[in-house]
Amino acid sequence: GAGLQAARAIRAFDPGIPIVWGGVHPTILSGQTLEHPMVDAIVRAEGEEAFVEIARRRLEGRDLEGLAAVWGKRPDGSLLRNDMRPNMDMDAIPPLPYRLLQLSRYHDTSEYMPYQITRGCPERCTFCYHQGQERAWSGKQVLAMLVEKHGAPSLPQHERDAMARLFAVIMWGE
Repeated sequence: GAGLQAARAIRAFDPGIPIVWGGVHPTILSGQTLEHPMVDAIVRAEGEEAFVEIARRRLEGRDLEGLAAVWGKRPDGSLLRNDMRPNMDMDAIPPLPYRLLQLSRYHDTSEYMPYQITRGCPERCTFCYHQGQERAWSGKQVLAMLVEKHGAPSLPQHERDAMARLFAVIMWGE
């Protein structure tokens, strides 16, 4: 796929650049993924915090020992398997800085713009690693972001609070 093509191009450009993979496949099939020659390390489950720490350690000349959620290859060829880290607090994640992108290059944003407000899935399928781990930003935070972007609706505070609760109900299906 495209990911392996990119990894091969990076490896050909500079074999010293570490190639780190993340996502569902490396999370579920961690050992298999790490065995591939185009993979130096993987981040299991959520990767925002772990990836930043990988970059920090790389700049400081430190290894990945003890870095939660990260598996990697040691210089001697043995595999490093660190423990998982707890799920992130969804409300602590800053909003994505869409203003930094020329969105028209990526998506027709004239009608709508996708925006992630949940992670995981509420179902408990035995074959899936999510298994009822749906988490969401609070309705109030999502509403606050929408108001900041599009202006405040001319509603009294108690009605705005009710809308925030409604968003929470819609997201969680409660």
